[in-house]
Amino acid sequence: MGVDSVLADERSLVELLRVVTVDVHEAASVEEALHRTIVHICDRLGWPVGHVYVPAAEDPSLLLPTALWYLDDEVKFATFKAVTEATQFTRGVGLPGRVLASKQPAWVRNVREDANFPRARLAKNLGVKTGFAFPVVIGAAEVVAVLEFFSDAEYGDDGTFLATIGRIARQLGRLFERKHAQEMLSRERDFLAGVMDLVDGLIVVLDARGRIVRMNRAAERALGRALSLFGPRHLWDLTPDPAASARLRALFEELGAGGRRQQVEVPWTAGDGARRVTAWSGAVLRGKNGASRFVIMTGIDLTERKRAEEERARLQEEVIRAQDAALAKLSVPLIPLGDDVVVLPLIGPLEAQRARRMIEALSRGIAARRTRIAIVDLTGVDDLDAPAVQTLLDLVRVARLLGAQVVMTGIRPEVAQRLAAGGTDVSRLVVKGSLQSGIAFAMRGR
Repeated sequence: MGVDSVLADERSLVELLRVVTVDVHEAASVEEALHRTIVHICDRLGWPVGHVYVPAAEDPSLLLPTALWYLDDEVKFATFKAVTEATQFTRGVGLPGRVLASKQPAWVRNVREDANFPRARLAKNLGVKTGFAFPVVIGAAEVVAVLEFFSDAEYGDDGTFLATIGRIARQLGRLFERKHAQEMLSRERDFLAGVMDLVDGLIVVLDARGRIVRMNRAAERALGRALSLFGPRHLWDLTPDPAASARLRALFEELGAGGRRQQVEVPWTAGDGARRVTAWSGAVLRGKNGASRFVIMTGIDLTERKRAEEERARLQEEVIRAQDAALAKLSVPLIPLGDDVVVLPLIGPLEAQRARRMIEALSRGIAARRTRIAIVDLTGVDDLDAPAVQTLLDLVRVARLLGAQVVMTGIRPEVAQRLAAGGTDVSRLVVKGSLQSGIAFAMRGR
């Protein structure tokens, strides 16, 4: 069907608009929608060539050719296609440039005779004669594409056809504006999902009622199931611990009410039955009216850290118990270095009971071995409170009364600060940085 036939049949134009509208809605992308549009228009008009130009991302005044084509004869129009794909247009230049400048449809009766058709000068026979183009405009005046069409026959236009095409173009603009917005939103969602999945921490998005609407892969792994398996459930319903559930819900409600950000540790039972611990905190995304729209909960899986801390505490407790047991039996925990030098290694906190046993053990050991130097190694002591500082001073005094000299080794900065703060006269103490240097000092004194 040619241009004249289409103009004579108003129903054909209505049908064209209907078909294009449906296809634009169903297209998976803006590019696919543009391609379907040129195919339908070429098919309805019986024109052999359709093509799409788009503005450059970095310069919207420059039009770039695309790979979106309709050609009913690839061989016949190969020259025109090659020339077009090598040609860019600035505003006002060529058929696409004129449309970009005016934001209105334009008609060229004969491309060979048109003074503003640069492609005709690049090849002797392009295979096309009449052409027209129209813009796809979104928003106030943003041209997102220029669609051009060509026939190998010559047609004139009295303005009626372009006026009709203009109405179609405006309708397409509204359709493409929605499609463009949907695609941009989809890209932003994909980008956000990609960023969320790169984060090792747990991210769970809740709606205003606390129901899970999104989570990243780390959260799915930690919670033991995919988002699709949760259904419309509240985050706090996923923990079997009623107290923890209440704390998590209280955090959600406090955040929604504008409260300060805090952290709540919550035990979980993952999908595989494993027990896990997560520290949760959150932030609120609010709408224009200030109401809470979403709460972004971020969690740190503390399970392995907790296990490591528990194991370290268990091992330290075992060492302390073993040392206490040795002291209780008066089996002196002294390491002899020859006949007159001993080492007393201290590990862990020095509470009152341990302190009394150590003083008693050291005094018995010094007397039994006639010790000249007693090395007290503090490498295993992280910190000292005031009573523990006093214990060390008592150790020194007892050793001196028994005729032995005390050498302290391995004092940490925190312990040194405690000793200094307690008013200890450090000038009367023999202190070495390490157990090795303390032993070397003792051996030189023989």
